[in-house]
Amino acid sequence: MFTGIVETCGKIISIFPFGKGKRIEVSMEKALNELSPGESVAINGVCLTVVTCTSAVFSVDISEETVRKSTMQFVRPGDRVNLERAIHANAKFGGHFVLGHVDCIGHVLGIEKRSSCWMYAFSFAERMKKYLVPEGSIAIDGVSLTISAVEGESFSVAVVPYTFEKTIIQGYQRGTAVNYEFDIIGKYVISALENSSFTKKFLTLKHLGDLGY
Repeated sequence: MFTGIVETCGKIISIFPFGKGKRIEVSMEKALNELSPGESVAINGVCLTVVTCTSAVFSVDISEETVRKSTMQFVRPGDRVNLERAIHANAKFGGHFVLGHVDCIGHVLGIEKRSSCWMYAFSFAERMKKYLVPEGSIAIDGVSLTISAVEGESFSVAVVPYTFEKTIIQGYQRGTAVNYEFDIIGKYVISALENSSFTKKFLTLKHLGDLGY
């Protein structure tokens, strides 16, 4: 599990075929202490397992399914990436619950520089709208962010200078593809409501209307 607080950035230095997936090598801008083979690391919000590791470089294998569902299908040598190690159970929790399981890919629609932050607008698929709640949490490329507003088929987030400077967000441009992981708590709540026999029977518009709502 992760928190969406990026520890450092890295750079992809090589990519090799791994079945129908990929093996990538990543150099770290700052050494991640205790990172070792078998440990979990999030790369742009994708939970992966370290295969080899030195003090400066590590490698991971990426399955065909993960490549298909995430921006790992687009990565190239030289790309900068966000890095976060899995947290310990007694660690300080600074962001929100992030599993490293990407739900879908979105794109940057616009960037606006303001006096104290940058406002970023992102696209989303209509089927994902139920997971987007103003003032709720979302992980974008592994960064824990707060949704400012949801309008039509886009949502916006405010990025403060510290986050801008310490993550790959500073390199985003209009059209940049990004990974989304929606809030796991919200997903469980929606799943429970959608699959509950009580909800299907009683929480209908007709029933609510009969109750005076």
